Amino acid sequence: MPGWRTDRGRIYIAWGKPDSIESRPSGGAYDRPSYEGGGTTTTYPFEIWFYRHLDGVGDGIEIEFVDPTGTGEYRIARNANEKDAMLYVPGAGLTLSESLGLSSKVDRIGGFNINNQYMREQDMPFRRLEIINNLSRPPAVKYGDLQSMVGGDSGVLDNNPLNFDLRVDFFRQSEERVVVTFTVQTPNRELQFENEGGLETAKLNIFGRITAVSGKRSGIFEDAVTTYATQEELATMRDRKSVYQKAYTLTPGTYKVDVVVRDVATGNRGIINQGFTVPRYDDKSLSTSTLVLASTLRPTEERDIGAMFV
Repeated sequence: MPGWRTDRGRIYIAWGKPDSIESRPSGGAYDRPSYEGGGTTTTYPFEIWFYRHLDGVGDGIEIEFVDPTGTGEYRIARNANEKDAMLYVPGAGLTLSESLGLSSKVDRIGGFNINNQYMREQDMPFRRLEIINNLSRPPAVKYGDLQSMVGGDSGVLDNNPLNFDLRVDFFRQSEERVVVTFTVQTPNRELQFENEGGLETAKLNIFGRITAVSGKRSGIFEDAVTTYATQEELATMRDRKSVYQKAYTLTPGTYKVDVVVRDVATGNRGIINQGFTVPRYDDKSLSTSTLVLASTLRPTEERDIGAMFV
């Protein structure tokens, strides 16, 4: 099963890489922690992803994926018992209270864990459903005021427009997918530096929306860019530029990108609406990706995934 069609792939696409992963790709013997009831059982393959914080979802979020069919489906588990391969086998895989005769396995199959006094708040049935519901929503837009400017009448800026450049580059990933990078470059002379903690600081908010010719949204990106300088470096820093880059994987075709940039200190804003065509890289014809002049070449590491200019 393609990864993007699974719950696990959907969560990765929507919320990014987790802060830590507990992976048991083969399942097997499993000692339950106390908040799952204790005892020993055998499990299906499963993974637990941990996020320190997810906007609109909460803090300390654990997401459990289970593959009971062995097909790589890795669906979201609504309770800890979904990974238990012995759940419906009489007398096997008992919890601590079940082995002591304090509760019945029938209650656990029915979704009742009344004798588990160590259950965590996030494992409560309604809390689990709330987390799953919040994960199903698209991530909230941080800069709603900038989003409202994209594609609307408010795109006309009548005072102190902020000048910036937008560059679109293409890199072949496969015959059907192309990595498209959007690079935003703003002269620091356009920004206002303010003293924060002894450092001169300029802040930018960036919002972008990618749409196909059909009007379907292909992606959005938003981020904050901060530039620092000491008093001695300020004059030199003003002659430089602040740069931001975001990469998306798109199919060949014609698209439009709308980018809004705002200087946090002054409120000055700039907007660019630019169309572009993602080329089709055919093995039967000569074609090249965008030429890159790199100051450093090295093998990528896991921490480089999703970083700018990689």
